[in-house]
Amino acid sequence: MFSAGGKRSGVFLAKDRGALLGFVCVLLDEEPAWGARLDNIHVRPASKGRGTGRLLFRSAAEWVSTCEPQWPMHLFVFEANHPARRFYEALGGKVVEQYAQKTPAGVVVPSLRFLWQKPRTIANL
Repeated sequence: MFSAGGKRSGVFLAKDRGALLGFVCVLLDEEPAWGARLDNIHVRPASKGRGTGRLLFRSAAEWVSTCEPQWPMHLFVFEANHPARRFYEALGGKVVEQYAQKTPAGVVVPSLRFLWQKPRTIANL
């Protein structure tokens, strides 16, 4: 995986016949008090609903479980992103924090932190 400035990160790609379907990025050292942070997970719109997101999420969880077996995993999602929230809830994520997140554009957006206490259980889905 990657290491920049002493920080460990993993990036996983989903491809089909060379075409990129999606990716996930995990940061181990960003907020260790919360465990590993799933920083980005994106699936092309045409690939949604086909298991690509679940495969990417599982890859991230397996990697976290290998690198830091006792760590939880967490992510942030905009509160209004209901499709993503349903996806994370279906994977067993629990909302543990609500806060106002400032975007790079300076807009404040209500957001949620989802947490998985045992990523190893996700890896087995």
